Amino acid sequence: MILTPMRFGGYTWRHNPKSLTILSRRRTIELTLPLKEDIQLLGERVSAIEGSGELYGADCIEQYLRLYELYKRGQIAILSIPRLPAMRACMSALSFASKPSDDVLVYSFRFEKAADSVTGGEGEKRFVPQQDMTLWDIAYQTGVSVERLTELNPWIRDINAIESGRSVRLC
Repeated sequence: MILTPMRFGGYTWRHNPKSLTILSRRRTIELTLPLKEDIQLLGERVSAIEGSGELYGADCIEQYLRLYELYKRGQIAILSIPRLPAMRACMSALSFASKPSDDVLVYSFRFEKAADSVTGGEGEKRFVPQQDMTLWDIAYQTGVSVERLTELNPWIRDINAIESGRSVRLC
């Protein structure tokens, strides 16, 4: 089986990470009442996505530096991981942990999941795209086909260059 490559903010991994951990947590508070203890759920906390892998090839340092540029920007962008729903995330950590080698670089990363950007009232849902998003990214993340998105948003001239910050109708 061939998996699609992992993508984030315009960067596509040549080789998917070797390990991936997704941590989802809930905020809770412990209640201590006379004769009873209980836990109250306060909602979902930030989810973290961590992983590590290897960058291969004569340009492995350049591949890492492109990832490092994304990290330095600190932007929220679409993170697409094979077999998982796409999500908005921010790269919160990136490390280089490798023995000197000409064509292999070991790295690790951490992403923090951002809040959903789907808004709107009853009957109308909108999506606010981030920088460098395409209509394909929005369709993948929201489950609305590209064809339907172009029908609902006639102002979109180029499906590969959506205006950052302008809301896109989903229904």
